[in-house]
Amino acid sequence: MSDVASNSPAQGSTDDRALAIEQSYWETYEDYDWSSDETKDRAIACIPKLDGDVLELCIGGGAFARKIPKRYRSYTGVDLSRTLLAALQNRLPHVRAVYGDAQDLPFGDEEFDVVLLFSGLHHLPDMKKALAGAFRVLRPGGCFFCFEPNDRAWYRGVMRFLRDRELIRKMIKIYSDDEVYLDPEKVTEELIAAGFTDVRVDFMTARFNPEFLGFMNRIFASVLYTAGRFGSGMRSQSYFALSARKPAADL
Repeated sequence: MSDVASNSPAQGSTDDRALAIEQSYWETYEDYDWSSDETKDRAIACIPKLDGDVLELCIGGGAFARKIPKRYRSYTGVDLSRTLLAALQNRLPHVRAVYGDAQDLPFGDEEFDVVLLFSGLHHLPDMKKALAGAFRVLRPGGCFFCFEPNDRAWYRGVMRFLRDRELIRKMIKIYSDDEVYLDPEKVTEELIAAGFTDVRVDFMTARFNPEFLGFMNRIFASVLYTAGRFGSGMRSQSYFALSARKPAADL
């Protein structure tokens, strides 16, 4: 099942332009599966709740959704790329694919039990708006989860420098123009400000799908893997898995 939402990005503010750039970038992909199966399994194992009605934001072609156990009642995915949504529908026809903006969700209040984001929050221009929307569509007691690149790892400054060199970015081809890393402490603060509680953060080094990496990317990946062996926390691990809960309704 596929729905077309009417909330296409406008061409006004800086955030609108950034979102339009992201949309254009992702429309060039027919599918996108950057992570290894081991990484997917480790990230999914950190999700406290995976039943009821699940919503995945920035779902793309459903690379993570393919690995999630079918204990849920329903699964809905939102994305701005029609080509990736087509790949999603081809691989997972039971998933409801919705074309729309994760910062302006086309759903009513309290429609879902779980909201997931796998390496998608850091692509959104307005994190606060995305988190507020996730809180709104969750039922009381519902779970929010995101799996994102960790800006507090010591080597991220070097990677930002390289990413911002246009020639290098074109060579490695794994960054969109507006992509950033996220500070897990900042995301935690924003979640609490949005109304979430019971925030938990786990750190891990994500491993890439070997088929996704070219020669230059293998060099970058080896640096991340090596750094991840010298610690288990925020300063050495490349990704964080963060979960939170919408408070249950008062009895």
